[in-house]
Amino acid sequence: MTDYVQVLTATETREQAMELARPVVAPRLAAGAQIIGPMISALWHQGEFRTGEKWQLLLKTRMDKYAELYSNASPLSHRASSTRKVQGRSATAVFSRRSNSPGWHGGSPDSSRAVNSS
Repeated sequence: MTDYVQVLTATETREQAMELARPVVAPRLAAGAQIIGPMISALWHQGEFRTGEKWQLLLKTRMDKYAELYSNASPLSHRASSTRKVQGRSATAVFSRRSNSPGWHGGSPDSSRAVNSS
């Protein structure tokens, strides 16, 4: 069974999130990216409590593409980000629906259009 991961980070602007998403989604290192925002963030940074507006970037990829994803998105390696493994049938369904393209999971645009996630 293929292992899938989600990489989550935040940026100051929508444009910064798009700049991080393009070099990994276009060459199919990630099945897709969601950019969510603006949202309010509250955090401690360098001993100081801060709040501000952020844009969240969620990337979905396979574990075997994870290292290459990070090397292609060099700004990502300098950001605070988290990665979590996605498991189970629901993970396969989510990633299959979003990545029906050659080079991602071996399918063609016509294969596996609908995946039962139950």
